[in-house]
Amino acid sequence: LVGTSLIATMQSQLAKRYAAYLPLRLIPLPLEIPVLRECLQWPRYLEDDPGHQWMRQLFRQAAAELAGG
Repeated sequence: LVGTSLIATMQSQLAKRYAAYLPLRLIPLPLEIPVLRECLQWPRYLEDDPGHQWMRQLFRQAAAELAGG
C-alpha cells in the first residue's frame, strides 16, 4: 500500500488496474491459494425489484467484460 510498510493481497486484474495509476510493486504470492469464486446473493423479497434486477445485471455485465466475453 502506497506510503506504508503494509501489503495487500487482491485479484491480479484489480492489482494491475491500480498499478497503472499508482506506484505499486506487484509480486506473486509465495504460496498457492485456491481460486476465489465470487457470487451474488440477495434476499428473496428483492428478486423482482426493478432496481435490484438492474444492479445484478450490471454486475453480470462487468464480470463478463473482465472475463473477456
